[in-house]
Amino acid sequence: MNKEYIAPWVRVSILIVSIVVIFILSRIFTGYFIPKDARDTLIFQDALLLIVIGVALLEKFYTKPADSMVNSLMGIVTMISVYNLAPKLAWWLVFSYAGLVFLLATTSTAIYSFEVQNPKWHRIANIAYTPAVILGQARIMYSVLFLFAVFAFKGIQSLQTAVLIIFWGIFIVIWPLKLPQLISSISASRAKNKPVGHVLRTDWPNIVRITIQPEINWNNSSIKIFQQAGGGQHLVLPLYYEPQGEELVGTGLVVKPVVIKHPALRMDISMMLMKMPRFQMQMFPRL
Repeated sequence: MNKEYIAPWVRVSILIVSIVVIFILSRIFTGYFIPKDARDTLIFQDALLLIVIGVALLEKFYTKPADSMVNSLMGIVTMISVYNLAPKLAWWLVFSYAGLVFLLATTSTAIYSFEVQNPKWHRIANIAYTPAVILGQARIMYSVLFLFAVFAFKGIQSLQTAVLIIFWGIFIVIWPLKLPQLISSISASRAKNKPVGHVLRTDWPNIVRITIQPEINWNNSSIKIFQQAGGGQHLVLPLYYEPQGEELVGTGLVVKPVVIKHPALRMDISMMLMKMPRFQMQMFPRL
Protein backbone atom coordinates (compact mmCIF):
# COMPACT_ATOMS: atom_id res chain seq x y z
CA MET A 1 0.00 0.00 0.00
CA ASN A 2 1.08 3.55 -0.76
CA LYS A 3 2.18 5.02 2.58
CA GLU A 4 0.97 8.48 1.47
CA TYR A 5 -2.60 7.29 0.86
CA ILE A 6 -5.38 9.02 2.78
CA ALA A 7 -8.79 7.35 2.63
CA PRO A 8 -11.63 9.62 1.43
CA TRP A 9 -13.64 8.99 4.59
CA VAL A 10 -10.69 10.19 6.69
CA ARG A 11 -10.49 13.45 4.72
CA VAL A 12 -14.23 13.98 4.95
CA SER A 13 -14.24 13.24 8.70
CA ILE A 14 -11.43 15.73 9.34
CA LEU A 15 -13.24 18.29 7.19
CA ILE A 16 -16.57 17.91 8.99
CA VAL A 17 -15.09 17.94 12.49
CA SER A 18 -12.95 20.99 11.69
CA ILE A 19 -15.87 22.94 10.23
CA VAL A 20 -18.03 22.15 13.26
CA VAL A 21 -15.26 23.33 15.60
CA ILE A 22 -14.84 26.56 13.58
CA PHE A 23 -18.56 27.34 13.86
CA ILE A 24 -18.55 26.57 17.59
CA LEU A 25 -15.54 28.84 18.16
CA SER A 26 -17.21 31.56 16.12
CA ARG A 27 -20.36 31.27 18.23
CA ILE A 28 -18.37 31.40 21.48
CA PHE A 29 -16.16 34.37 20.59
CA THR A 30 -18.44 36.46 18.35
CA GLY A 31 -21.93 35.43 19.43
CA TYR A 32 -22.77 34.23 15.90
CA PHE A 33 -22.14 31.07 13.95
CA ILE A 34 -21.53 33.30 10.91
CA PRO A 35 -19.65 36.43 12.08
CA LYS A 36 -21.06 39.89 11.31
CA ASP A 37 -17.89 41.93 11.80
CA ALA A 38 -15.46 42.09 8.86
CA ARG A 39 -12.48 41.33 11.11
CA ASP A 40 -14.11 38.21 12.54
CA THR A 41 -15.22 37.18 9.06
CA LEU A 42 -11.60 37.32 7.90
CA ILE A 43 -10.50 35.07 10.77
CA PHE A 44 -13.23 32.45 10.75
CA GLN A 45 -14.47 32.33 7.14
CA ASP A 46 -11.82 33.80 4.87
CA ALA A 47 -8.87 32.15 6.63
CA LEU A 48 -9.64 29.22 8.95
CA LEU A 49 -12.48 27.81 6.84
CA LEU A 50 -10.49 28.08 3.62
CA ILE A 51 -7.46 26.43 5.24
CA VAL A 52 -9.62 23.47 6.22
CA ILE A 53 -11.38 23.14 2.86
CA GLY A 54 -8.22 23.70 0.81
CA VAL A 55 -6.01 21.26 2.71
CA ALA A 56 -8.55 18.51 3.43
CA LEU A 57 -10.51 18.53 0.20
CA LEU A 58 -9.25 20.62 -2.73
CA GLU A 59 -5.47 20.14 -2.77
CA LYS A 60 -5.35 16.41 -2.07
CA PHE A 61 -2.21 15.45 -3.98
CA TYR A 62 -0.42 18.59 -5.06
CA THR A 63 -0.98 22.29 -5.76
CA LYS A 64 -1.23 23.44 -9.37
CA PRO A 65 -0.38 26.98 -10.50
CA ALA A 66 -4.10 27.50 -11.17
CA ASP A 67 -4.83 26.58 -7.52
CA SER A 68 -2.23 29.10 -6.37
CA MET A 69 -3.75 31.74 -8.63
CA VAL A 70 -7.20 31.24 -7.08
CA ASN A 71 -5.82 31.14 -3.51
CA SER A 72 -3.81 34.33 -3.96
CA LEU A 73 -6.71 36.11 -5.65
CA MET A 74 -8.90 35.22 -2.66
CA GLY A 75 -6.16 36.59 -0.43
CA ILE A 76 -6.02 39.87 -2.36
CA VAL A 77 -9.81 40.34 -2.24
CA THR A 78 -9.86 39.51 1.48
CA MET A 79 -7.11 41.98 2.29
CA ILE A 80 -8.82 44.76 0.34
CA SER A 81 -11.96 44.28 2.44
CA VAL A 82 -10.08 45.11 5.69
CA TYR A 83 -7.81 47.87 4.37
CA ASN A 84 -9.32 50.54 6.61
CA LEU A 85 -9.28 48.30 9.71
CA ALA A 86 -5.77 46.82 9.72
CA PRO A 87 -2.32 48.23 10.60
CA LYS A 88 -0.99 49.61 7.33
CA LEU A 89 2.55 48.17 7.40
CA ALA A 90 1.37 44.63 8.16
CA TRP A 91 -1.44 45.00 5.63
CA TRP A 92 0.94 46.01 2.84
CA LEU A 93 3.31 43.13 3.62
CA VAL A 94 0.57 40.51 3.40
CA PHE A 95 -1.07 42.18 0.39
CA SER A 96 2.28 42.29 -1.44
CA TYR A 97 2.86 38.61 -0.68
CA ALA A 98 -0.55 37.65 -2.12
CA GLY A 99 0.01 39.91 -5.12
CA LEU A 100 3.42 38.40 -5.88
CA VAL A 101 2.04 34.85 -5.72
CA PHE A 102 -0.85 35.86 -7.98
CA LEU A 103 1.57 37.33 -10.53
CA LEU A 104 3.81 34.23 -10.53
CA ALA A 105 0.88 31.79 -10.68
CA THR A 106 -0.89 33.71 -13.44
CA THR A 107 2.29 33.88 -15.52
CA SER A 108 2.96 30.16 -15.19
CA THR A 109 -0.67 29.18 -15.83
CA ALA A 110 -1.02 31.40 -18.88
CA ILE A 111 2.16 30.17 -20.58
CA TYR A 112 1.40 26.49 -19.93
CA SER A 113 -2.28 26.81 -20.87
CA PHE A 114 -1.66 28.51 -24.22
CA GLU A 115 1.21 26.09 -24.98
CA VAL A 116 3.61 28.85 -25.94
CA GLN A 117 6.54 27.39 -27.91
CA ASN A 118 9.04 30.19 -27.36
CA PRO A 119 11.92 28.86 -25.17
CA LYS A 120 12.28 32.20 -23.39
CA TRP A 121 8.67 32.10 -22.23
CA HIS A 122 9.12 28.49 -21.12
CA ARG A 123 12.07 29.51 -18.97
CA ILE A 124 9.97 32.27 -17.43
CA ALA A 125 7.16 29.78 -16.72
CA ASN A 126 9.59 27.31 -15.15
CA ILE A 127 11.08 30.03 -12.95
CA ALA A 128 7.63 31.17 -11.81
CA TYR A 129 6.27 27.65 -11.28
CA THR A 130 8.11 26.55 -8.13
CA PRO A 131 7.56 29.65 -5.94
CA ALA A 132 3.97 29.86 -7.19
CA VAL A 133 2.99 26.31 -6.20
CA ILE A 134 4.87 26.48 -2.86
CA LEU A 135 3.84 29.93 -1.64
CA GLY A 136 0.35 29.59 -3.11
CA GLN A 137 -0.62 26.41 -1.26
CA ALA A 138 -3.86 26.75 0.68
CA ARG A 139 -2.20 25.86 3.98
CA ILE A 140 0.45 28.57 3.49
CA MET A 141 -1.57 31.37 1.87
CA TYR A 142 -4.55 31.16 4.21
CA SER A 143 -2.34 30.56 7.25
CA VAL A 144 -0.59 33.87 6.53
CA LEU A 145 -3.99 35.59 6.30
CA PHE A 146 -5.15 33.89 9.49
CA LEU A 147 -2.08 34.80 11.54
CA PHE A 148 -2.19 38.38 10.24
CA ALA A 149 -5.85 38.73 11.21
CA VAL A 150 -5.46 37.15 14.65
CA PHE A 151 -2.47 39.23 15.74
CA ALA A 152 -3.70 42.43 14.08
CA PHE A 153 -7.25 42.33 15.42
CA LYS A 154 -7.19 40.17 18.56
CA GLY A 155 -3.81 40.99 20.12
CA ILE A 156 -1.04 38.70 21.27
CA GLN A 157 -2.09 37.88 24.84
CA SER A 158 -5.85 37.38 24.50
CA LEU A 159 -7.59 34.08 25.25
CA GLN A 160 -9.22 34.12 21.84
CA THR A 161 -5.83 34.34 20.13
CA ALA A 162 -4.51 31.40 22.14
CA VAL A 163 -7.50 29.17 21.37
CA LEU A 164 -7.48 30.00 17.66
CA ILE A 165 -3.73 29.44 17.35
CA ILE A 166 -4.04 26.07 19.10
CA PHE A 167 -6.81 24.93 16.77
CA TRP A 168 -4.90 26.14 13.70
CA GLY A 169 -1.70 24.47 14.91
CA ILE A 170 -3.39 21.12 15.53
CA PHE A 171 -5.04 21.10 12.11
CA ILE A 172 -1.84 22.06 10.29
CA VAL A 173 0.46 19.66 12.14
CA ILE A 174 -1.60 16.46 11.66
CA TRP A 175 -0.70 16.38 7.94
CA PRO A 176 3.13 16.41 8.17
CA LEU A 177 2.83 13.99 11.11
CA LYS A 178 0.91 11.70 8.71
CA LEU A 179 -1.89 11.00 11.19
CA PRO A 180 -4.53 10.76 8.41
CA GLN A 181 -2.29 8.24 6.60
CA LEU A 182 -1.93 6.22 9.80
CA ILE A 183 -5.70 6.08 10.33
CA SER A 184 -6.18 5.12 6.68
CA SER A 185 -3.60 2.32 6.86
CA ILE A 186 -5.20 0.86 9.99
CA SER A 187 -8.64 0.79 8.38
CA ALA A 188 -7.29 -0.52 5.06
CA SER A 189 -5.47 -3.40 6.72
CA ARG A 190 -8.85 -4.74 7.87
CA ALA A 191 -10.32 -4.70 4.38
CA LYS A 192 -10.12 -7.92 2.35
CA ASN A 193 -11.54 -7.14 -1.09
CA LYS A 194 -11.61 -3.53 -2.15
CA PRO A 195 -12.31 -1.76 -5.46
CA VAL A 196 -9.15 0.02 -6.54
CA GLY A 197 -9.75 1.28 -10.08
CA HIS A 198 -10.85 0.61 -13.68
CA VAL A 199 -9.19 -0.48 -16.89
CA LEU A 200 -9.17 2.44 -19.33
CA ARG A 201 -7.96 0.66 -22.46
CA THR A 202 -5.54 -1.90 -23.86
CA ASP A 203 -2.92 -0.87 -26.44
CA TRP A 204 -0.72 -2.83 -28.82
CA PRO A 205 1.55 -4.54 -28.01
CA ASN A 206 0.28 -5.92 -24.69
CA ILE A 207 -0.06 -2.60 -22.86
CA VAL A 208 -2.90 -1.86 -20.44
CA ARG A 209 -3.77 1.51 -18.95
CA ILE A 210 -5.65 1.59 -15.68
CA THR A 211 -7.07 4.24 -13.39
CA ILE A 212 -5.70 3.30 -9.97
CA GLN A 213 -6.51 4.41 -6.46
CA PRO A 214 -3.72 6.27 -4.59
CA GLU A 215 -3.28 3.46 -2.07
CA ILE A 216 -2.21 0.93 -4.71
CA ASN A 217 1.45 -0.05 -4.87
CA TRP A 218 2.01 0.28 -8.63
CA ASN A 219 5.60 -0.77 -9.28
CA ASN A 220 7.40 -3.71 -10.87
CA SER A 221 7.85 -5.50 -7.54
CA SER A 222 4.09 -6.09 -7.29
CA ILE A 223 2.67 -8.26 -10.10
CA LYS A 224 -1.05 -7.90 -10.94
CA ILE A 225 -3.66 -10.06 -12.67
CA PHE A 226 -5.64 -8.81 -15.66
CA GLN A 227 -8.86 -10.48 -16.76
CA GLN A 228 -10.03 -9.89 -20.33
CA ALA A 229 -13.66 -9.64 -21.44
CA GLY A 230 -13.57 -13.27 -22.60
CA GLY A 231 -12.44 -14.50 -19.21
CA GLY A 232 -8.77 -15.03 -19.96
CA GLN A 233 -6.36 -14.01 -17.21
CA HIS A 234 -2.84 -12.66 -17.65
CA LEU A 235 -0.04 -11.47 -15.41
CA VAL A 236 0.66 -7.74 -15.64
CA LEU A 237 3.97 -6.09 -14.83
CA PRO A 238 3.37 -2.50 -13.60
CA LEU A 239 5.62 -0.03 -15.41
CA TYR A 240 4.78 3.47 -14.19
CA TYR A 241 1.90 5.73 -13.19
CA GLU A 242 1.17 9.41 -13.70
CA PRO A 243 -1.50 11.93 -12.64
CA GLN A 244 -4.04 12.85 -15.29
CA GLY A 245 -6.35 15.52 -13.94
CA GLU A 246 -7.79 14.22 -10.68
CA GLU A 247 -6.92 10.56 -11.44
CA LEU A 248 -3.82 8.41 -11.26
CA VAL A 249 -3.33 6.34 -14.42
CA GLY A 250 -1.07 3.30 -14.27
CA THR A 251 0.55 1.64 -17.29
CA GLY A 252 1.36 -2.06 -17.26
CA LEU A 253 2.79 -4.74 -19.56
CA VAL A 254 0.75 -7.92 -20.08
CA VAL A 255 3.37 -10.62 -19.57
CA LYS A 256 1.85 -14.09 -19.93
CA PRO A 257 -1.37 -16.04 -19.35
CA VAL A 258 -2.21 -17.36 -15.92
CA VAL A 259 -2.16 -21.16 -15.92
CA ILE A 260 -4.32 -21.62 -12.83
CA LYS A 261 -7.06 -19.01 -12.87
CA HIS A 262 -7.79 -17.07 -9.74
CA PRO A 263 -11.36 -18.08 -8.72
CA ALA A 264 -12.21 -14.68 -7.25
CA LEU A 265 -11.85 -13.15 -10.73
CA ARG A 266 -14.71 -15.17 -12.19
CA MET A 267 -17.39 -12.52 -12.08
CA ASP A 268 -19.96 -11.66 -14.71
CA ILE A 269 -20.24 -7.87 -14.80
CA SER A 270 -17.65 -6.42 -12.42
CA MET A 271 -15.54 -3.71 -14.05
CA MET A 272 -13.35 -2.94 -11.08
CA LEU A 273 -9.81 -3.58 -10.03
CA MET A 274 -9.91 -5.53 -6.81
CA LYS A 275 -7.28 -5.78 -4.10
CA MET A 276 -6.75 -9.38 -3.03
CA PRO A 277 -4.67 -10.89 -0.19
CA ARG A 278 -2.48 -12.96 -2.53
CA PHE A 279 -2.40 -11.17 -5.88
CA GLN A 280 -3.08 -7.66 -4.53
CA MET A 281 -5.20 -6.63 -7.51
CA GLN A 282 -7.54 -7.96 -10.14
CA MET A 283 -8.48 -6.02 -13.24
CA PHE A 284 -11.73 -6.14 -15.16
CA PRO A 285 -12.26 -4.32 -18.47
CA ARG A 286 -15.22 -2.02 -18.85
CA LEU A 287 -18.19 -3.57 -20.64
